[in-house]
Amino acid sequence: MTANRVIENELDDSATLRAIFDSVSEGLVVAGEGGSIRFANRTAESLFGYQPGQLAGLPVEALIPRRVADTHRHHRAGFFTAPKSRPMGQGLDLQAVRKDGTEFPVEVSLSFVETAQGKLGIAFVTDITHRKKLEYERDRFFNLSADLNCIGGAGGFLTQVNAAFETVLGWSRTELLSQPFLDFVHPGEREAAGQALTSLMNGRPIVQFETRLRCRDGSYRWLSWSAPAPEPGSGLFYASARDITPDRVAQAERKRLIALIENSGDMIGLMSMDGSIVYLNRAGCTMAGFASLDEARGHSIGEVIQGGAMLLALELDERWRGEDTVRHRASGQAVPLDVNAFAVKTGDEKVWAVVAHDVSRRKRSQQKLQALAAQLLNVQEEERRRIARELHDDITQKLAMLGIEVGLIHRDLVDAHRVGEDRLSFVQDQVVRLSEDVRQLSHQLHPSVLEHSGLAPALQAFCREISRQTGIEVRAVIRDVPEGIPRPVATGFYRIAQEALRNVAKHSGAKSASVTLSFEQGVLRLSIIDDGCGFDLGAQEASPGIGMIGMRERVRLIDGELSVDSEPGEGARLVVEARIDQ
Repeated sequence: MTANRVIENELDDSATLRAIFDSVSEGLVVAGEGGSIRFANRTAESLFGYQPGQLAGLPVEALIPRRVADTHRHHRAGFFTAPKSRPMGQGLDLQAVRKDGTEFPVEVSLSFVETAQGKLGIAFVTDITHRKKLEYERDRFFNLSADLNCIGGAGGFLTQVNAAFETVLGWSRTELLSQPFLDFVHPGEREAAGQALTSLMNGRPIVQFETRLRCRDGSYRWLSWSAPAPEPGSGLFYASARDITPDRVAQAERKRLIALIENSGDMIGLMSMDGSIVYLNRAGCTMAGFASLDEARGHSIGEVIQGGAMLLALELDERWRGEDTVRHRASGQAVPLDVNAFAVKTGDEKVWAVVAHDVSRRKRSQQKLQALAAQLLNVQEEERRRIARELHDDITQKLAMLGIEVGLIHRDLVDAHRVGEDRLSFVQDQVVRLSEDVRQLSHQLHPSVLEHSGLAPALQAFCREISRQTGIEVRAVIRDVPEGIPRPVATGFYRIAQEALRNVAKHSGAKSASVTLSFEQGVLRLSIIDDGCGFDLGAQEASPGIGMIGMRERVRLIDGELSVDSEPGEGARLVVEARIDQ
């Protein structure tokens, strides 16, 4: 007996057939043309929740959700009219129903056999619940990811994209899938992207390939791509992209900021908590005499600028601003700086930032302005002296002679000319008054006592004059003032005293004032105190008058110091000091 014959005889045994069918991992259901189940293996019975033998005789629609039973009957009739095999996994979304009414997803492959009793339909049923769950989790991860995930084919089209693609680029899913992928790539990077895609399809993975994709609004977003090598023969690739546009923008801004810092004319640097230089821009290196940043690193900021006070202040307040000097390490040239230093945090580390502006040009301009102001004041004083001398030596003398002549004429008049005598008396009085006015004007322009007798007598005389004119008791105190005080200092002190006492007379309502001029340890000191109404010092400093501006300028020109102290109702005190070399 041949082997084939033995097998055929074995198959004739129904028990043998049952054993074979029960060993199949898929559920096997056999039905006739009328839809009645003729046979179901153990796997099918277990799959649908039935006891052995319970499926036989049931209509096949008992295994299908009721909502699609009518549709299934129609398809079943068509299948038996023109039967054909349908392999597993045809992309149909099929549901089956268990005995307890619960539904579950299945895949079904169909076949048929011709028997003496008619056609039989054979269905192999696979429960794909677990696979569907895995697919759901995969799709959920695919779609909920913030990264741009996609699946693409060798034809250059994307076949699937997640929601992030639509959110980031603004295109709809249909638009993204209907155009070749490279059409979305920036024209300047399209060739490189095409080469990367070809390399991927040839089995080489992509790691951090960066390119720009066009958004629906015409803008571009930077994406960093990664993709594993495709499965051989699949013709599909899986890729993920991360939107790195903010990083790219930050990098561009950082480059621009670095360019601004490096090309700035100011010294800009960073130093560690102990004062060591961490960074110094090109201008800072040039000012300090370093050839490069590498040479500057590790040196102390104290070698560049006098940073002791700055570091101490930073430790207390984390901010400091003031004037300092940078000294060139090689030439020793000193450059004045306006320094602004403050704390900066980089992650968990704190460093000090230093921004220093070269103010040498401003200093030179200030010096020129100071020299010009001093020159103008000197010219003004000289002109005052000249006018005062002219008034005193010429006009006053002529007025005096005129007064004498008028007096002689008056004496020679006889009683018959009484009217003319009265008129001459009036003219004589006017000449005397005019002469006194000219003398006073000459004295105000430049008191001769200041030039001939010195500062102390001039101040005493002026105090007596103010007392006589205003009724304010002004007391002058002179202590150890030497002779030969330099003319600029003497003139400055005298003019400041003039302005201060005139302000007292005009604004304070004072009854008394004291003027003290003293000299001690090389310092000439002028103090003026009154018992008047005082004033708001803050308001005065915020909006000083012309007189105060003039006093401060005179003090600055003699390299002195001026201080004012006052409160409403408490009088006022003004002090001027200047050092004199003996």
